[in-house]
Amino acid sequence: MAASASSIDITKYTGKWKPNVSKSDDFEPFLAEAGVPWLVRKAIKRSAPITELAVTGTTFRAVVNSGSGKANEGTFGEEIDWHTPGGTSKVKLELSAEGAISMTGPSPNAKDPKGTLVTTYTLLPDGTLQLTMHISRGDGSELLIRRILERAD
Repeated sequence: MAASASSIDITKYTGKWKPNVSKSDDFEPFLAEAGVPWLVRKAIKRSAPITELAVTGTTFRAVVNSGSGKANEGTFGEEIDWHTPGGTSKVKLELSAEGAISMTGPSPNAKDPKGTLVTTYTLLPDGTLQLTMHISRGDGSELLIRRILERAD
């Protein structure tokens, strides 16, 4: 059951976030799944992208400085265009009763048209942010990547 943004203090998502690599899963399997070339994957692994999030009322906005450069924004409960370096796809933007923000859409693997990707942002009690990327492949297998983000502002 989705909650309205006004019933939960989700303003704590707002700000700039950077990855804590030592507390995060290896991101490379996700990039490989998305078809990112090996040399580009190595460059991304060495980078420390800043993710800027903003939550106001019932809207969500995310910009990753190493991504497509386009803002991803929309209203909870609606389908929105989600921009990545690999292209744009339609995702459902949701806010859970527990305050987690999720986007559900197609797998980033163009060779897996039956696959899905659920990306979830969850605030943790220690003030960090967990970014979970869960790919369910068309063949029934799965890939789960968790990244821990810390405040950069």
